[in-house]
Amino acid sequence: MRDIQKFFRFWTEDRGLVILLVSITILMFIIYPIAGNSTIGSVITNIFILISLFSGILTVDISVAMRKIFTFVLIITMLMSVLGEILENNFITHAHIFARVLFLWMLIILIFIRVFGNKPISFFYRIAGSITIYLLIGFIWANMYYFIYYLNTASFKMAVEFRPDDNQMFNFIYYSFENLTTLGYGDILPLEPI
Repeated sequence: MRDIQKFFRFWTEDRGLVILLVSITILMFIIYPIAGNSTIGSVITNIFILISLFSGILTVDISVAMRKIFTFVLIITMLMSVLGEILENNFITHAHIFARVLFLWMLIILIFIRVFGNKPISFFYRIAGSITIYLLIGFIWANMYYFIYYLNTASFKMAVEFRPDDNQMFNFIYYSFENLTTLGYGDILPLEPI
């Protein structure tokens, strides 16, 4: 029982924000580009997403009941991802992306409350939390762009056409941060009004 309390205390302290930041950075900028669209790449990506988002659940300061609810929603979201891959069902894939976006927004709100709330937090960890929020916002938009692309593949024009072994999600992570950093359009152009 003491070990479990130590484990949760470690994650809910300020350094949990740095671990969350590192795991999200590795996910978006190392795992996604390397994974590709292979089945094994998809499994590795989903496992790393699960680890990153679970560390996010542990990092935010919420009640035990809320932590259980978040963990349950996260597990359901990941099961939908796996089922969408296995069954190749569009409805399950759409529901998975939608659930992941909702989960990420809730996580951002909780991290924002943790970083800018009434509890004292050191400047270093406040910066780490702010960067984490920024990366998560970029990841949310990447998921939303991917969702639009998944619904209509003609909604974006790519300077270089997608190859079958490319990871399309990484291309939309790139596009999302291209927009967030205001670098402008160039490699990927939106074609549909939505």
